[in-house]
Amino acid sequence: MIQILNRLLTVEKLVCAFLMMVIFLLVLLDISAREVFKNSLPWAQKLAVYCMIWAGFIGASLVSAKNAHLRPELADKLWSKFFGKQGPEYFVRAQNAVLCLFCLTLGYYSLQYIHESYEFAEKNIVLDISTWILQLAMPYTFLSMFVRHLYFVFNPKYALSFEKEMI
Repeated sequence: MIQILNRLLTVEKLVCAFLMMVIFLLVLLDISAREVFKNSLPWAQKLAVYCMIWAGFIGASLVSAKNAHLRPELADKLWSKFFGKQGPEYFVRAQNAVLCLFCLTLGYYSLQYIHESYEFAEKNIVLDISTWILQLAMPYTFLSMFVRHLYFVFNPKYALSFEKEMI
């Protein structure tokens, strides 16, 4: 399972890097067109915004892969106080179980949202693309985060190993 998660992490890093490069090129192209030809490219701006949204969602998944999301560190100390040496493991399990439920819930609602966009045949006028395609970043991210946090629930030592890297 860890090999699959590591490969997924590598692919997501590459996709994010590619999206950032595309954003840079689109903005450069739009600015160049505006300065040289005195006419902007509205599609370039819109596409850059959608690439930024995708990069942001996948970036959230990347942070989740390293168990580096925001959380109260005070709880670490309190759980250690009540549960002794096993406190951090119990806390990581509980924390990731809650995150699994959170990701599952948001994934479900994002799928409903996309289904609605599909049913209404919504399109981005500038890009002439169905909006449900552009919105696929949401359920993908929540599914990816769900799988990772589920793994952390059953392997808290793996999640705790990242904390040592960050210190």
